[in-house]
Amino acid sequence: MEKANEEVAKDQRDETDEEQEENGALKEAARSYLTRAKKLYGKLCCDDGPMLEHIELLLGELGGEMEGEDEEANPAVDEDFEPSSDEEEDSMEH
Repeated sequence: MEKANEEVAKDQRDETDEEQEENGALKEAARSYLTRAKKLYGKLCCDDGPMLEHIELLLGELGGEMEGEDEEANPAVDEDFEPSSDEEEDSMEH
């Protein structure tokens, strides 16, 4: 029984090259989106501190912010974008 458990554990540890490549791609995508989220946080003047802390925590676990994330290549927010206030949003809903 113990040998069978060891075999199962070994199989779970051994990732194929394809799985490693996919995991790497997923991590890079997550880093890219989190880096973009952090930039948007600043541009939109968010005041949700715990959200920023969580973004930074996740980025730290994934290896930090993406280097060379060009805003020209990935325009997340137009330069002339002005966030609306909650009052404006409420009046639009009614």
